Amino acid sequence: MKKISCLYVCGAIFLILYYKGDPMTEEEFLARYRQFLDGTLDAEGIAELHAYQDEMQLEDQHWRGDPLAHTITGLEIAQRLQVSMARKPGGLRRMRWARAVAACIALGIGVSAYYFWHSHVNTNRSGAPAVARTSPPAEKVWLTLANGRKISLSDAGKGVVAQSSGTSAQLQAKGQLTYTQDATAVKPDTNSISTPHGESFALTLTDGSRVHLNAGSTLRFPVYFGQDQRDVYLQGEAFFEVNASATRPFTVHVQEQAIQALGTSFNIKAFDPRGTRSTLLTGAVHVVMPERTLVLHPGQQAYFDGAHFTTRPADTEVVTAWMHGQFAFDNERLGDVLADMQHWYGIELVHGTGNFNRRFTGRIDHYTHIEDALKRLELTGALRYELTQQHIVITVL
Repeated sequence: MKKISCLYVCGAIFLILYYKGDPMTEEEFLARYRQFLDGTLDAEGIAELHAYQDEMQLEDQHWRGDPLAHTITGLEIAQRLQVSMARKPGGLRRMRWARAVAACIALGIGVSAYYFWHSHVNTNRSGAPAVARTSPPAEKVWLTLANGRKISLSDAGKGVVAQSSGTSAQLQAKGQLTYTQDATAVKPDTNSISTPHGESFALTLTDGSRVHLNAGSTLRFPVYFGQDQRDVYLQGEAFFEVNASATRPFTVHVQEQAIQALGTSFNIKAFDPRGTRSTLLTGAVHVVMPERTLVLHPGQQAYFDGAHFTTRPADTEVVTAWMHGQFAFDNERLGDVLADMQHWYGIELVHGTGNFNRRFTGRIDHYTHIEDALKRLELTGALRYELTQQHIVITVL
């Protein structure tokens, strides 16, 4: 259905370009564009916007005197479709149609939008020197052995990087480490892996379970598991694909909780001070609290803010988007969206004036520089950002 919808819009653009009626004036173009910004323009109207922009040869300089000048190009229109303010819950499901439309609109657009953006938009609006760094710091993924020795997995080549307690840790490729058990020791050693800002990492444990560790996270684990249980300890965020074992529960200890599974897949997000979110994709898990235990079913999320415990439905595509190099948010507070960006890039985002409880829905790629991600948010017209010597200040409009 998505492919058919996309082809329909592309066909509409083709018909508009080659079977045009009366030309649209600049005033009509701007009126329709304002409809688009208000969310009242349908897909056909959006296609007409792009088509008539080409037809009238509306070069960027024609619009510089208009308040909409910095967002009038087709590329920015597509970007506005991809990141929009959520006016109702469930916005991301509606955004899937918008992404299909945006992809069609973006076809055929040249480099003029890119040139315009970088030539005419001054991100350092105060005139102060820009911050020295807008990309994640040059840090490394570290493997810490039981004796305290640290090994940089960012610098190591393929092959065995460590051996202990009858196991071998082998780097398969960049960002992937696999543990295999060669023999059994009296007691397994404990290792840990820590990821820096801006980088994730994948780990395969000796039981075959896989762990995808998000940026700024640490996983502590035994180099092999015993006969009765499988326990690991998490700080940060990780996605678990647990190898089934009816006699050995797999338990993730995180903050004040223990998430127990026999064979399933789930995501745990525990970045202080925003609480813990445990989301189940397949199978079933038990979320164990000091005074309460509950069972999660696929598509459910358990949320604990340190004082209150709730369960709610979750969009698993949003929850796991970080594994595919994206920030994704579905009716999320702007403050939480910015917190995710701050954590990924390791750069301080200072809240200026405005309401940071406003809700947003959309997807933004993990760009190399945080400026590129903030520009996508700024295109919604709901906020502005400013670079200073120490940090980045966000102002909600």
